[in-house]
Amino acid sequence: MLKRIVKKEAFEVAGIKLEQITSAECPNAWNALYEKASFIPLEMMGNGQSMGLCYGEMNGDKINYMAAYHLNDHTKAEELGLDILALPSAEYFVLTLKGPVPQSIQEGWQYVMEEYFPTYGFQHAGTPDFELYSQGDMTSEHYTMELWVPFVRL
Repeated sequence: MLKRIVKKEAFEVAGIKLEQITSAECPNAWNALYEKASFIPLEMMGNGQSMGLCYGEMNGDKINYMAAYHLNDHTKAEELGLDILALPSAEYFVLTLKGPVPQSIQEGWQYVMEEYFPTYGFQHAGTPDFELYSQGDMTSEHYTMELWVPFVRL
C-alpha cells in the first residue's frame, strides 16, 4: 500500500447525501445521483473527480454518506438539485488501495485505524473523509483508488 501525507486546501463537492445508513447502502447514493444526471454534467461541475464521503457523527454502524463530484460551478449543481458539502483545509493521510471495492476499502480503514494512526500518534480529525475513485472495474483485483483520512497529531 502506498501512503503519503497531503495538505489539501478547502474545497466543495456536490452530489447526493444519505444519512444514517449502513455502508451496504452506499451504492443507493450513487444510483440516486445518476438518476439526476449523467457523468458528463457531473464531471463538468468541477475537475471531474468522483468521490464517496463520510461526514458527521457515526451512530453505531450508521454513517452519513455522500456520492459526489468535485465542485466549482454552484449554478450547475443547483440546477441539478444536488446537495453541496464544504470540506475544510486539512492534513490527510492518503492510502492507495488495490483490489475490489468494498473489500479494499474495509482493509484500508482497518490499516489506518488499527495500525498506522496508533503507531504514529494520529487520530481522525472529525471532518469528512473520502474515497477518491479512479476509472476502471471496481470488482477487479487490479483496481486502484485512494482513501483520504483527515487527521490531527496527538
